[in-house]
Amino acid sequence: MESDKYICVRETAPQNSVVIIDMNMPSQPLRRPITADSALMNPNTRILALKGKPSFTKKQADLFFPPDFADDFPVAMQMSHKYSLIYVITKLGLLFVYDLESATAVYRNRISPDPIFLTSEASSVGGFYAINRRGQVLLATVNETTLVPFVSGQLNNLELAINLAKRGNLPGAENLVR
Repeated sequence: MESDKYICVRETAPQNSVVIIDMNMPSQPLRRPITADSALMNPNTRILALKGKPSFTKKQADLFFPPDFADDFPVAMQMSHKYSLIYVITKLGLLFVYDLESATAVYRNRISPDPIFLTSEASSVGGFYAINRRGQVLLATVNETTLVPFVSGQLNNLELAINLAKRGNLPGAENLVR
C-alpha cells in the first residue's frame, strides 16, 4: 500500500512482517512481525488492519440413496447462511440437508418427481429455488417451528437441536435446556 504519507510492505523472509515507511522519515522503516494473511494500512495514520487465517476443519458426509434411486447423483449444493445448513439436491429430486458445522445429516426427502436441473440461493428465507424438467419453480426452506423439535425428537440429537436454535434464532429449544 502506498500513499503520500506512508508505504506499507509485507515481507515473508526471514519471517512474516510488515514494514511501514513514513515518508517524512524514509531512512527509519518500522518493522512489525505479523501472523496475519494480509495487512491494510490507513493512508493518513499509522493504523493497520490485519486479516488472520480463518480456521476451518474439513468435514465429510455420505449421501445414502434409497435402492430405487441407485442411479441418482447430486446436481447442486446450496448453503443457507441464515440457518448454517447445506442443501444437496440430486437429479431425481432428492433433497439432503446437512448441518454446516458438524456435517450431520438433518433431513432427506424427495422434493420433485421430475429431474432438477437448476438451483439458486433464496437467501431471504434461508433456502433455495429449484427448477425441474416440467418448468416448475420450487422454493425449499426449513420449517422454523418444527426443525428444532424434529432434530431433538426424531434424530435424538439434543446438542445439534440447541446449536441450530442458537444459530438460526429458532423456536423449540425452550424446554430442552433446564
